Amino acid sequence: MKTSHALIAVAMLGALILAGCMTFTPPTPTAEGQLPADMLQAAQNSECTQQGTLITSDYFYNENSRTWWIGLQPFEAHPGCNPACVVNADTRQAEINWRCTGLITPAT
Repeated sequence: MKTSHALIAVAMLGALILAGCMTFTPPTPTAEGQLPADMLQAAQNSECTQQGTLITSDYFYNENSRTWWIGLQPFEAHPGCNPACVVNADTRQAEINWRCTGLITPAT
């Protein structure tokens, strides 16, 4: 009898953990439509600010990839590129996406 109670307890615990994972929602813009402070902080503490200046008025949230895209003005020009600092809403990891267009030819 004690074994069945333990199994039920483990099953209930598993269900609670699973329910907790399923109810997680990514950060969304604040009521004022602002970029969440923790996403901005993650961008500021990343390689993004070593390569350029964040444009905090230029951002959006991609629900499919669960990422925040913040405009970036690079310190060095990259012709044909429109870079953004991309912050993963789950891991808070940030990286630059250069969003370049056109063919890049190798140097001769």
